[in-house]
Amino acid sequence: MKIHHNATHPMAVDLSSLQKDIDNISRVAASWGLNFNPNKCVVIRCQRGSVDWTAVGSLQHYHLDNSDLSLADNHRDLGILVDNTLKFHAHIRATVNKAAGLANNLLKSTLCRSSDFMVTILKSHIRPILEFGSTVWNTGYLGDLRLLESVQRRWIKHIDGLADLSYTNRLRALTLYSVQGRLLRADLIKCWKIFHKQSVISPSDLFSVSPVTATRGHRFKLAKPHIYTECRRRFFSVTCIDHWNFLPDSVVGANTIEAFKQGLHLSLGELLFAHTE
Repeated sequence: MKIHHNATHPMAVDLSSLQKDIDNISRVAASWGLNFNPNKCVVIRCQRGSVDWTAVGSLQHYHLDNSDLSLADNHRDLGILVDNTLKFHAHIRATVNKAAGLANNLLKSTLCRSSDFMVTILKSHIRPILEFGSTVWNTGYLGDLRLLESVQRRWIKHIDGLADLSYTNRLRALTLYSVQGRLLRADLIKCWKIFHKQSVISPSDLFSVSPVTATRGHRFKLAKPHIYTECRRRFFSVTCIDHWNFLPDSVVGANTIEAFKQGLHLSLGELLFAHTE
């Protein structure tokens, strides 16, 4: 469970309001015979610039059932390590380490290096680790993309018969997209699901449909919001807009997810094989 509050001024009033919300949740849970474990609950403060938290006195701490909640820089939520900068560098490093460690163990414990075997292992064991929840944490930093790509790059380098090919040509020979291409594809698939009511998220929760219909575009064309922070500019609901608007109406209006994926392959083309060197 997550609870959040947008703190404005006066700061002390805002913090007191959030503490009341925590108390209400705890009281309702107790009425159902449920209790929260304070040791598993943390406070993460996301802020622009610096804030002198000592200036607000005792309200800088929150408590749950008379136990102080610890302040954390990051915390794992539903498998994703969320940090107070919302850049997700720590999550991506942990993901890469986990996937690379598994890949190394598999390479040491297997002898077959045929393309069929290696691609099957990549798709079933390694890639799911790299791509889990990517629409949340894919902020597009080049260093992160290089790390993610390095796992797949090293894996397919061991496939028999591809030693003389470049990484891009290996991908084409194996009919594989780059990790960067698959992250883009995952974002657009999520967009399609949102607009076709195959997600619990409503389009209005994240997007604004463009009011301009006289220019080129499709029926689901999105308006670009005014962005004031680098953090916001890298969120899924912003980064996917240009690519989504680029797609033809026949693709975004596909009736099935399979048809949409086929349309993506034809429309995105080289972007699905692009990667950061």
